Amino acid sequence: MKKLKFTLSSLALSISIAAFTSGCGSTSVSDEETSADNAQNGAFINIEATTFAPETVTDKAEQIKPERKLSTMEITDKSSCYHKTLNSVDYFNYANGTIETNMVNGDVFTIEYNVDMTNKESYQRTKASDFDEEVFAADGYAVTIDNRQEIAKTSANSNITVPAYNEANDPAVNKNSREYASLNDDSQRIVNVSGDIKEYRYRQNPTNLQYASTFSLFPQEMIFGFLSNKDLWEIKGTDEYLGREVTVIMGTTEPDYGSKLNVDSFMMYFDNKTGIMLSFEGYDAAGNLTNYSRTTEFSDEKNVIPLLD
Repeated sequence: MKKLKFTLSSLALSISIAAFTSGCGSTSVSDEETSADNAQNGAFINIEATTFAPETVTDKAEQIKPERKLSTMEITDKSSCYHKTLNSVDYFNYANGTIETNMVNGDVFTIEYNVDMTNKESYQRTKASDFDEEVFAADGYAVTIDNRQEIAKTSANSNITVPAYNEANDPAVNKNSREYASLNDDSQRIVNVSGDIKEYRYRQNPTNLQYASTFSLFPQEMIFGFLSNKDLWEIKGTDEYLGREVTVIMGTTEPDYGSKLNVDSFMMYFDNKTGIMLSFEGYDAAGNLTNYSRTTEFSDEKNVIPLLD
């Protein structure tokens, strides 16, 4: 992992970044849905190109901020398991590790991440056979670098947010859903808005990392899809994974959701301390493994964030 430093601002570009001049034109910011289709097709964060200027970073000791106050909840039953995993960002300040998954577009992706939510800094590198992207987030900005095409883009979004997802995909139905983005009441996160049409209300993503959140740190779409119907899954007990105590979940899928992923049954490991999903395995009706997301390295201790030089 690179050990670099950066400070982002909206100042004019003050040094030459010739390696990244191609493809840095402005683009408009738009929201994306985190849905089963995204998980299969590999949704990207839409970001706005702007300029950034490296500056001298003052001593970290001068920038120490008080840690966020964390929620406390033990996983004791289905309700507490659902709540803690759906709201995992309330239970940790730091996380760093590596994930391997085939749930982006069928290719095997490796996701390296490092998150410090106290200082609002994060890093992610996502690699596959034809993909290599890095994201650096700090100071209210995010820089995304396509290492294959040598393109860098920045956005001024302090939080990557996900709009409510509506089964009918009708903008008229979910146009006011943004106001519910920070809900922490589980009963208000899935709402019937018209007949059998459901609206899934997503919280903002304070990690500022798309892939690591979708497949581990804050997997709201997967929790909605696999665990919202508590009749379809069971807590099988606790186990140890990567040296951490985890809760083991096994269940079957709702037909509509499972068919999108070719998943009939599944198993999940959730870190008991943080609520983070450390492992997911999905199987088809014949028992074949079709989808997986496995954390191969993990720590919730503070680590140095690699930042852009």
